[in-house]
Parts: sequence; C-alpha cells; structure tokens
Amino acid sequence: MSIVAELIREMSLWRPQSEGLEVLDDIITAIPLGKNVPKSNTISALASLRALQTHIKNKSFDLNVELAGNGGTDFPSFCFAIATGGGKTRLMGACIAYLYNTKGFKNFFILSKGETIYNKHRYEDFDPASPKYVFKGLSSFPSPRLIDGDNYERFSYPDLFSDDLTIYLFNIEKIFNERTDVEFKFHRFHENLGGSFADIIRSKPDLVFLMDESHNIRAEKSLKAVNALNPILGLEFTATPKARNVIYTYSLKQATADGLVKRARVVTRKDDDSLIGEKEDIKLRDGILIHERKKATLETYCRNNRLPMVKPRVLICAPPSEKGLPQKHIERIKQYLQSDEFLGGKYSGKVIAVHQGSDDEQITQLLELEKTENDIEIVVHVNKLKEGWDVKTIYTIIPLRASVSDILTVQTIGRGLRLPFGKQVSRDPNLTDEESEELLDVDTLDIISHEKYSAVLAKVKASRDWDVAVGTLNGGEKECREIRIDGDPRYKLKIPVVKTKFSTEAEIELKKAKVSFDSFEDVDPKLVSTELGSLEEKDYESILEECYGSLMNFFVRVLIEESYEFDIRDKERLQEFVASYIDKAKVPRGKKEVVLFKHRGKILEDILAQIQDKTAALTTTEFEVTDDNVEFRAWWRNVPKGYKEKHKDSVLEEDLTGNIIGGYSKSIFSRNVLESKQEKWFADIIDIDGQILRWIRPPRGQAPITYKSGNYNPDFIVETSTGLFFVVEVKARDNIKDEDVQAKAKAAVTWCRAISEATGNKWEYKLIPHDLITPNQSFVGVISSAVKINA
Repeated sequence: MSIVAELIREMSLWRPQSEGLEVLDDIITAIPLGKNVPKSNTISALASLRALQTHIKNKSFDLNVELAGNGGTDFPSFCFAIATGGGKTRLMGACIAYLYNTKGFKNFFILSKGETIYNKHRYEDFDPASPKYVFKGLSSFPSPRLIDGDNYERFSYPDLFSDDLTIYLFNIEKIFNERTDVEFKFHRFHENLGGSFADIIRSKPDLVFLMDESHNIRAEKSLKAVNALNPILGLEFTATPKARNVIYTYSLKQATADGLVKRARVVTRKDDDSLIGEKEDIKLRDGILIHERKKATLETYCRNNRLPMVKPRVLICAPPSEKGLPQKHIERIKQYLQSDEFLGGKYSGKVIAVHQGSDDEQITQLLELEKTENDIEIVVHVNKLKEGWDVKTIYTIIPLRASVSDILTVQTIGRGLRLPFGKQVSRDPNLTDEESEELLDVDTLDIISHEKYSAVLAKVKASRDWDVAVGTLNGGEKECREIRIDGDPRYKLKIPVVKTKFSTEAEIELKKAKVSFDSFEDVDPKLVSTELGSLEEKDYESILEECYGSLMNFFVRVLIEESYEFDIRDKERLQEFVASYIDKAKVPRGKKEVVLFKHRGKILEDILAQIQDKTAALTTTEFEVTDDNVEFRAWWRNVPKGYKEKHKDSVLEEDLTGNIIGGYSKSIFSRNVLESKQEKWFADIIDIDGQILRWIRPPRGQAPITYKSGNYNPDFIVETSTGLFFVVEVKARDNIKDEDVQAKAKAAVTWCRAISEATGNKWEYKLIPHDLITPNQSFVGVISSAVKINA
C-alpha cells in the first residue's frame, strides 16, 4: 500500500483531504526541493507535470508568476482552496505526515494570523491529548516536539538543533513588526538560545512553511517576513485564495453536496411592505423566531437519539457605527435584545457583545459556546469573529444592514457551517421522507436577509460556488413535546433484544469477469479553459496518457489499495480476474493497453462493482436472541407552540397523518403519530379487536431490525390472545416491490424466525398493501391480505 493510501486509511480522510493529498503527492514526486534548487528547475518540472495531470483543479495555476519575485514567495508554495468545514487542518496534518514519511522532513513551521487560530493550534489541533489532534489514527508517526511563540525562549540552543520531528506554532504578529520591512520579535539575540531564533529557523535545511488562512498572510510585508526565513516549500490553506498557486479546490457547493457542512439557506420576506426603519427590528424578530424553532427541533432530535443536548446560537453581525464607536453601537443592540421591549425580556442575560475592546472573560465565554451549560444564546459582534472562530452550534446568522451580496460571502456563512453531529442527520437512509424533511432544520444554517425576495433569488441563482437555498418565513414557533409511556403496565409487550452479526466467506471467486461496456473508443483528453464571463470553453492542451508498465498490474495494484478484502497475497487471483476483463474488452483501433488506460476510471468502477457484488452475495446475516427484553422509553415530537393533540375518536380525516393522536388503550403509549390514514385505521382495529392482547407502535430506534443497509423500524408489533406475535408493516402498494422494501421484509422474516426458535413463541411478519385496509375490518381480515415474502 502506498504512503498516500495508508494515510487516507489510517486517518479516515474525507474526500477533499484525500484528493488534496493525492495532488500534493503528484507534485512532490515530480519537483526538486532544497535550499539550492534554482527556481527555473522547479518551474520546468512543474510545467512538465501539468502536461501529464488532469486533476489539478485550478486552471489558472501559474507558479511562474508566483516565483517571478513580484510580491510572491521566493520558494515553491502551493495552495489548497477548501471550503470552511472541509477539513483544512486535518489535511495540514496529513501533509506533514506525508512529507515526513516520503522525504524525511522534520521541521514544519505553521503560521497563522491572530490569537484565535494560534491558540486553537496550540491547545486543540496539535495537542496529543485533544480529541481534535490532527495526527489521530496514525500508528507509526512519532509525537512531534512543539515549539510556539510563547515558549521558544525557554529552549536551550543545543536542543533547537536536535534531530527530533519539530512543529513550530506561530502567528504573524509574533514574528513580524510593521514598523520596519522585515522585523521579528524573535530576530534579536537571546542569551538562552546563544543567538537569534530567526537564525536558527533559517538554518533548517528542510524547513516547510504551512500557512493557515493564508489569504491573511499574503500582504507584501508579511510575505517578506516569511521569505526571510528561507523555507524550501510552502503549503497554504484557505477558503478564499488570493494567488495563482491553487492546486486543489473544494467549494462550499461540493462540501454541501457531500454532507460535510450544513446547508446554507437565505431567509427573506415575500410581498413585504414594511417601513425601512422597521427592517432591523423585523429582521431580529424573524431571526429569533427561527432560532426558537431550531431549539425545539434540536431538543427533539437529541432526546430521541439519546445524544448530549445541543443548544443552537444566533450570530448577529452588526455594521461599524458611522462615528467609529463599535463598542457603544453593539452595546445598544445588546441592551435592546435583553430589554422587556424585545419579546418581553426573554433573552435577558443571554446576549454577549464582542468587539475590539472585549475583555478576556468575554472571549473565554465566547469560546465555550458549544457547552450546553453556557446560557448565552445570542452573540453580537462587529468584525471581530472571523477565521478560526467556527462554533458548531451557530444555526442562525442575522447580518444587520447588509445586502445579500455581503451575506453571500465566505466569512459570513463560514462562521456557522460546521455540523454538531459530524454529519448531515437528514441524510440517514432509514428515515421516512417526512422525518428527513423535518430534520433538514438540524442540517441547515439560516441567514436572514430582508431585501426584496426577487433580488435575493436572482443573486443566489447567479452564485456559482455556493449551494444556497432561498426560503421565506412561514409558520410560528415550535416546541418539543414529550410522548410518555402512560398506558397500563399490563400492556407492555415482551420483545427480546436481538443482536445482529454479518459474516462474509473468506474466499471470493474471481476467475470470471464481465465487461459492462460494448467497446472502448480511443479518446484525446485535453485541458479546457473556460471564460467565466461568457462561459465559453476552448481546448487548451492535449494530455499525454501512458501507463508506464503493465496495465494488468496497474489495475491489480489499485484494487489491493482500494479493497479491504484483498492484500498482496491475492495478487495472482486478481491478475487472473483483471486479465480476463482486458481480454474481453473490445477496442476497435489502436493499441489495446493504451486505449484502456485512458478509460481506467470507469473500468476500475466496473471491476470494483463486480467484486462488491460477489462480496455482498456471500454476506450472511445472523440474529442472536438474548435473554433481555426491549425497554421502551419516552420519545419527543416537534409541534407548533400551544399545539392541541387529537383524540382517535374525534380527529378529522385531514388530520389523521402527522399529528399526535391519543385515546388508545391496549398500548403502553396511549398517544401515537401515524403516517397514513391506513395506519390510523389499523391502529383503531387492533385497539378494539377482541383477539388482540396488546400492541405497540415502536418509537424510532427503540426496537429496530438490522439489515444490510441499516436499521428497519417496523410500523406495529402485535400480540394476540392465542400467543401469536406479529410484526406488521403498512406500505403503499406502488412501493411493495421496491428493492429496499423487500430487503427489509426479508430481514424481518428472518428476525421473526430467530425469535420463534429461541423463545418457543411464534412470530410472523406481515407486509400489507395500503389499499387493502378499510376501517371496518378485523385484525385477521387485514393480515390475510399480506403479500408473500420469499426469504
């Protein structure tokens, strides 16, 4: 396995991190590095590389301009343009590990701007005891020595020349003083060091500079300070690059599509005719209304999934005051938000104002916003919270007196993009459409804008790099409603806890491969340039594609790296499998290996899909029935504030679905939420049918049936007076034959069979088409309509 593949696996790198590392590997492998390497050699090597590579994302990349001496770096420096939340710091750690393992480099200087990012690096990212440690997962990587801008004077001169892996953590303010062109606080003679710290850094033959949020460091004088330290290589990380040295781009649009960050939504008013003077107050009130909804939705989600409570926060971006007194300006906003005039004083003691004059206690409180016990719900700031301050619990941003063009900026949206649960929870494949729609709020950052709706819509549509939705404010406040176990204990069903085991046969048959394509045409890959104004595309340069060795061994090597099922011991079997594919592939003209290599991407996908099919076919599911019984617990539902629940005997037909309906007597939950009128009818039937002893509609996740794609939560579990147990699913007829529905049904049949054998009680699974249920049926009449499951 290659170093890159090993790092990707051990560090569990996300897509932008793994792709960025692969691009760096291509470049570092091709270019010479060192103190005495002429710039022309580097530029020449990189120009040759660009003719061979297709995945350097930024087509305007030009290191020749960068190294020409006109305000750029004096050393080769490459930028990763990755959206906030895309994992820039983790990629930074992967790059350090890569250069250490492949080049033996041991001196890495990490430079940032401001105290926020600097302290984040010191106390979180590069602290081995921190859960955010950037080298977490690496099995053979040594713990680096950390020298920072606050402790370097305590090191003795000999220690600074040890052969240990060393990471230097500094911010630009600690090494650069703007009173002169190049002036460092650490440039003066230090008695403990026996010289200047700058000279010691400059003497390192393998010094690599890593610039975090590099757009802040690319001012002319700052770069002079960096160039003076004479590094051999620079790596830059930012969401807003300023130079033409970007080798990899990962936009917010891609991050949103991949589920790495929150969705961004601009909320505005449609057909609003309020006065200009009212706009700010209306914007604040609308933003807080959305905030209250978020609180209810998050509380419901956390309680139902037994997760630590997440409290959402609001970020208000106040404009600088005309008289240049931001402290007084935002203090007035803070006082208003806490006054009785604003929502009756509901937010008294829950607002903090942050500006250039804020004291250390305020900043500390701000950095602890993710803690549930922190009472602060609203943060008001003026140009204070920028890079490095990314709180996962920011869910609503209210930019005061800002146009939508200002709102759609990296710095505004970036403060609230991170996901508190590490993933977009609404994407869970086990959710129903209704549940997924409701949980969108958990995955969404709302930005309040009250320009004209048409103007907001037009500007959002014009944006190419953002995946931003436009919504209008509707509905009122919501609250989290508890649905308790309130039925008679004698109606408690005894359902055994069932554990699930998946097993795969070790030997996978690989002798026969099939080709999913009729033929492979010879193609001529090219670099294409696109004029951003007209979107006109032009062919730029042909790309040389050559395998440099055996095509079969190329595919085998990648398969061993990409598939956990195989290692080097499977080489011969894989060679035979790939050889059969190459032999069957039809190439109408040209050399076969050359043409097939040009189609290597889709060929690998084809081969991997066949291997995965074989693996899946050999995977079996086993259910182990334990002596424990499922302990059902209360669950929560998001409802409009002041919501009145319905009774099963008086609920209107249009209210049958999605509402909390009470009045059921044979279940430990007297209140239930039904997803269709047929489910409501079935619940009524089993609650009055004399053959039914007890029943339950299991709350999500409390009695799941595990299958290959996740957890299946059945609609009803019923016990009859004859001692039979039934797991019942009501499904729309059009969906009965869906692959996923059938997979769940087969797993449920096997699950019931396992319980029957273990307990001696007979359990059966019934899948009922919705259109075969009517209100006047008996339970036996309903289940007699079940479709046959072949399992």
